[in-house]
Amino acid sequence: MNAFTRMSSKGQVVIPSDLRAAVTWGPGTELEAIQRSDSILLRPRRQVHPDQLDAALLKLRQTVTYFGPYVPESDWAPAIDAMIKQDWDNRG
Repeated sequence: MNAFTRMSSKGQVVIPSDLRAAVTWGPGTELEAIQRSDSILLRPRRQVHPDQLDAALLKLRQTVTYFGPYVPESDWAPAIDAMIKQDWDNRG
């Protein structure tokens, strides 16, 4: 479904009611605006429950094998956690 709308001088855009109904967005729906090369994607903001993230990180840590010298977890865990969270947040 396609529709046309116009941006106001304040940068506001009204999403046509047919489109809002088709994706079941109601008043108060939090939207994430994602910049693409020539467009902007709007989608509902996804909340990652901490338990889901913890389970994903545990699964990753159980499946990755490392045979190099010992590297303390405090050196690498924050970077991996941040990458996974960013990937999770960017999923559609």
